[in-house]
Amino acid sequence: MFTQKVTAITVGYVGMFLLLTPLLFGCQSVSESAPITVDEPTDPIQTVLFEQVLSPAGLTKRSYGFLYAYADLNGDTEDELLILMQDPYFCGSGGCSAFLFDSSQQLMSSMSVVKRPILLSHTDTNGWKNIAVWSDGTLRLLKFDGQNYPANASTQPRFNRNKARSVAHDIVVNSDLYQDGGYELIESDDLAMFTLIDQFQFQFKRESAAQHLFIATVNALNGDIFFSQQPIIED
Repeated sequence: MFTQKVTAITVGYVGMFLLLTPLLFGCQSVSESAPITVDEPTDPIQTVLFEQVLSPAGLTKRSYGFLYAYADLNGDTEDELLILMQDPYFCGSGGCSAFLFDSSQQLMSSMSVVKRPILLSHTDTNGWKNIAVWSDGTLRLLKFDGQNYPANASTQPRFNRNKARSVAHDIVVNSDLYQDGGYELIESDDLAMFTLIDQFQFQFKRESAAQHLFIATVNALNGDIFFSQQPIIED
């Protein structure tokens, strides 16, 4: 079981931090104006990052964008916190730095070369959930070694979801909603952090509702499928 809380963070150069929550996830742009020292934040998530990552590294002269999500990784009913940096300082071509904090919000693992999707497995190692992350051009499976998750995601084994993806695809195609005039079925890779590893999202159109885009969220492991729709906004 996991609780997901994902948002985008924008932090400014005016001595305070601004929290934006209109979308589940996304990135922000950072001003190119000359940086000044920012005040220590009061928001709990930003405080954790500031005190345990930025300040010890001397990175207090400007602000840094990031995403975050919660999940219970060790089954104790208390959520751990994952922060994925989104600033060029912490990112390279293969991915960005990520920081995992325990349920007491103490830094326990630092990981490099990480991108979304970040997927939560239904299997565990040493009592902690396995995590699949996009790293250096492919999915990698991260396993807990008893103390930490791997520091460099790009060195970990590749993880293949093709079989599960095919199952999920067929579930959508064979659904009544898609069978009734569905077309242009494509997979969406814009998944929230800590999406279940067997869960996929597809979008398609229907002949009877050409002005709407239909979203199918499907779990390849148990066959559950959920549909939603949104209007197509023309440019």
